[in-house]
Amino acid sequence: MNTKFNIGIDFGGVLSIHDDKNTNMFGLEHRNTAINMPFAHDALSTLKKLGHNLYLISFCGKNRAIETRKSIEDSEYSNLLNSLYFVKGKPYKDKLCQYLGCHFVIDDSVDVLDNIKVHNDKIVTILFDADNHSVHKCAKDWYEVLRIINETEYFEPVTSTLNISKYLY
Repeated sequence: MNTKFNIGIDFGGVLSIHDDKNTNMFGLEHRNTAINMPFAHDALSTLKKLGHNLYLISFCGKNRAIETRKSIEDSEYSNLLNSLYFVKGKPYKDKLCQYLGCHFVIDDSVDVLDNIKVHNDKIVTILFDADNHSVHKCAKDWYEVLRIINETEYFEPVTSTLNISKYLY
């Protein structure tokens, strides 16, 4: 029986601490390209050693995608993440999670997780940096993420053969 999970992981606010120095007309703009969330490296290393597949699934513009990809590929994280995906719109995270057969998705955005859950109620959605939600499991930090994943019994994920290339940078 397979016990390896496919885990989709957001970047800003989950792997990278949101910076508050850059704002634009839409509000806060995340500019940091480093993975610097406390305990993220330890957690990703542990999950990788257990054989899980770790996928970065981030929404951003094309230039941010290029900068973030280079930053990660030039870091010690490059061997921990199976693949890096940058979607052109938040709703596309749902399609990518089904394409990858994700068992879990970790994000700090309720609207993203709500959209994923509506289209795939089997997936375990983890709201990062939160402590209470009626639909999504909550994790204040990466140690809680590890606990949630380790306590979850294996299940077959929902998958899709959708061509996702048009949704990605």
